[in-house]
Amino acid sequence: MLSLENVSILQGDLTLCQNLSVSFLGGAIVNLHGVNGSGKTTLLRVLAGLKEFDSGKIIYDVPKPYEEIRYLGHKNALKEYFSVNENISLWAKLSHNETLINAALSYFNLHDLQNKNIYSLSAGQKRLVSLAKLMVNPGKIWLLDEPFSNLDEMNKQKLQHLISAKVNDGGIVILTSHKKNNFMDVLNFSIADYK
Repeated sequence: MLSLENVSILQGDLTLCQNLSVSFLGGAIVNLHGVNGSGKTTLLRVLAGLKEFDSGKIIYDVPKPYEEIRYLGHKNALKEYFSVNENISLWAKLSHNETLINAALSYFNLHDLQNKNIYSLSAGQKRLVSLAKLMVNPGKIWLLDEPFSNLDEMNKQKLQHLISAKVNDGGIVILTSHKKNNFMDVLNFSIADYK
């Protein structure tokens, strides 16, 4: 479970949310939607421990929450001069899951690209490499900032299946988008309701 109790987040003079109280149980997919600048990414960064919040409390139902959180931002967090395989291997080693590297490469059809450096890939291919990191270093809570951007329809479906598998295993997935999500069984949530 992940709970926010009276959480307020300010960005300079702007109040992004005030007294936000909500709980998400294991097995939940949450679509945090809103317009650009509404605070979606900031809230994800707060939940990931990358940004401080101004008041309130965040409770994670795991002993070492930051070891269980996986944050995928819009920049993908890839080493540009490393190969696809090297990037995925780095993440696999963090959780001692080297045996899952081939499965991740296969799932996102990255085998033909595994020896290419990241800088030579398209935006969509980079996104797939970043998503493959979730397979080799899974964690219990996924915080995904616009995860479907730059993906074609086939890979959007693959990501949907990956998210479904995570929540079926009791995980929590919080993702951002610009609009309500109607293609998965999700809780649509707008931060604008808490300003």
